Amino acid sequence: MQTQEIHSTNRTSKASRSRTALILAAIASLAVGFALLVSGCGDTTAKVPNTVNQTLAVGQQMLGDQGFKSTVKRVTDKQGKDEILSQDPVGGTEQKTSESVALTVSNGPGDGVVPNVAGDPADRAEQQIRDAGFTPVIAEVYSSAHQAGFAVGTTPTSGTSVEKDTKITLNISKGPQQVKVPNVIGLSQTSADTALTNAGFRVDHSYQVSSKSPGNVIAQDPASGGSAGLGSSVQVTIDQAPKKVKVPNAVGQTQSQGDRTLQNAGLDAVYATRVVTNASQNGIVLAMSPGAGSTVVQGSNVAL
Repeated sequence: MQTQEIHSTNRTSKASRSRTALILAAIASLAVGFALLVSGCGDTTAKVPNTVNQTLAVGQQMLGDQGFKSTVKRVTDKQGKDEILSQDPVGGTEQKTSESVALTVSNGPGDGVVPNVAGDPADRAEQQIRDAGFTPVIAEVYSSAHQAGFAVGTTPTSGTSVEKDTKITLNISKGPQQVKVPNVIGLSQTSADTALTNAGFRVDHSYQVSSKSPGNVIAQDPASGGSAGLGSSVQVTIDQAPKKVKVPNAVGQTQSQGDRTLQNAGLDAVYATRVVTNASQNGIVLAMSPGAGSTVVQGSNVAL
């Protein structure tokens, strides 16, 4: 009876140990499986999208959507700034998402200095702008300072540092703007100057002695009604009243002395002869007309 109890106890102990071993083995299997599952998450792969020719922002978004990160290398290039030039690995490659995609990105073509082309022929100015790395855009403008077909300047101005491939406005002269010449004949010098200046002209003056309309314009060139370049000159002739002088006294002087006396006063001498009985009067001025002290127009004749 005692022997049977001992055998029964031994069987119960062995069965308990077997169950424990099975449970431990199951736990170990689960642990290994979980570990493999966790470690496998880092090795997830995906197809790398093609980001070439996209902007950096768009390309990084495309990569991020697939679980990739990126590294960026910037280079000077004629392509627009922030444009993706190449990638490694190339689009379509199957790669672990834990690995980065290397992007080469344009930093733009770099900067250049706008050249000074003012006064150059249009074709030469255009070529200089191209040689400096820019794209010229022609704009025709009126200019009094530069003849038609020649460069007036640029926008931005010469000497400005800007990114290459930028569009530079090249202003080409089409000559001065043509405007109508106003009629200033009969106006005073001051009024004529004001009218012409307001119309965009410069004014040159000349004077002509006349008794028509002293102080007023008696002629103009170009004539009124025609057209002339804005900023060009208009010649106006101003009527100048004749200057008046007093006739000096030449009576008693020799002919040559009297002639010189009148010339010094701005007058011209004409002569008449008279027969005299006194030899001492030969060659002497005996009378003059108009008489000494009279007021006459400068340049008038005085008879001796």
